[in-house]
Amino acid sequence: MSYEYDIFISYSNHDMADYVRTILFPLIKQEIGGTLGERNLKIFIDKIGVNSGDDWENRIKNCLIKSRIMIAILSPEYFKSEWCKKEMSFMLEKEQDLKFRCQQNPSGLIFPLKIRNQEKRYPKYVLEKIQITDIKDHSYSGINNPSIDLQREIRHWSINVADILDLSFDYKKEWMESDWQTQAHNKYSSQLNPSIIEFPKPTLEQRS
Repeated sequence: MSYEYDIFISYSNHDMADYVRTILFPLIKQEIGGTLGERNLKIFIDKIGVNSGDDWENRIKNCLIKSRIMIAILSPEYFKSEWCKKEMSFMLEKEQDLKFRCQQNPSGLIFPLKIRNQEKRYPKYVLEKIQITDIKDHSYSGINNPSIDLQREIRHWSINVADILDLSFDYKKEWMESDWQTQAHNKYSSQLNPSIIEFPKPTLEQRS
């Protein structure tokens, strides 16, 4: 077995389905594909990758395991979704198996895009461990086409994503085993629960 997809797009269907499918997915494909040049970029998104009659749960799990990286669309509903938390758990465990996101190799395989302002309801683990790209100011313009600012932001961000996609890293057969998947989910599920985090108010000296 080997990787089947370059990118898995993880998002909540409760609040992001139309926006991801009509705006972000085409834009991500265009910008990362352009950065990579001639390479045939393969992206999994559930609307396209799950066929009528499929066992959708196993289809999504298999495609996630067979994806090299994950783009997580962090909307207000993302960490309320057990499925989204499961998807991130699997990818966090893959990072550990491949020795990513550590002192020797700080790079990760999860690339979060922040939609809307919701810092106080992120899991503390995510805020401490994963650098999040903020596109909330360019996300909702009320039109069906991405704004110039959003295109510029995604173009800049796509360079970092393409750098990781250019790397060669292992695929492990045990990722497909139910024991591995259960262990990964149990390991991270509680750490991915949203919590209200109170940030300290800046002092007068810090404001100046």
